[in-house]
Amino acid sequence: MAGAALLPRLRARLSPDALLTAGSIGLAVVTLLLAYAHVTTVAAVAPVFGEACWVLVLSVLNSMYQLSLPGWIKARGMSFYLMVFQGGGAVGSAIMGLIAERAGLSVALTIAAAGLALSPLAGLVWRFRSIPPETLLPAGDWPAPVLAPDQTPEGPVLVGIQYRARPGLEDQLMTALQQTKDGRRRTGAISWRAWHDASDPGRVLEEFVVASWDDHLRQHERVTKREQAHLERVRELTDPDHPVVTHWLAVSSRKVPGSPAKPT
Repeated sequence: MAGAALLPRLRARLSPDALLTAGSIGLAVVTLLLAYAHVTTVAAVAPVFGEACWVLVLSVLNSMYQLSLPGWIKARGMSFYLMVFQGGGAVGSAIMGLIAERAGLSVALTIAAAGLALSPLAGLVWRFRSIPPETLLPAGDWPAPVLAPDQTPEGPVLVGIQYRARPGLEDQLMTALQQTKDGRRRTGAISWRAWHDASDPGRVLEEFVVASWDDHLRQHERVTKREQAHLERVRELTDPDHPVVTHWLAVSSRKVPGSPAKPT
């Protein structure tokens, strides 16, 4: 309860990295006290401070993770987060139990305290990047891809987008396209690659595969304003008459003349 009460004030003054560092080091101190303290009062009071640090760390992780997800994937993303979080707790508990059984409880708690104290060092490499929530909103209604009346899409869809780089901006276009890769994969593409014409480097082809036609239609709805900004950057580097978008449907063996019938 104390941790929940202090959290709003601390979050107003400290960055997420600082909050996680403080919470982790606080838990390390508490764990070390429990490893070697033989005074009942210390052993009773220390976990209260430890639980406040735990609430602090847990709330920061939960909120930052949720803020980094667009609305359409938030529930699915949180399920992965909880699976990793709870699974890690279960595996870690089993490992620490084995260490405590063989080396003693004090040794196990000391190892845990060392891990908690050193874990903030990871923040020097992997820092939280604050993502404005408004950039994760849908970018708007994208035009639906054209499908011939006699076509019944089955299987994966290959999307090809041809670009013509503005003179002298070929390298910048390839760099900008690389920044769209994660967005394509995040919204449903199962593979992605960019190509340039061997005889004409200014002619660039972006290709990505989506599992089905319905998935590609949903992909249009999942483009966020943040990803739209990357796509706008690509358009700024290309000829106004481009890009040219084509959709390729997988050919079913049932539609190929002379193909053997499937066994029943």
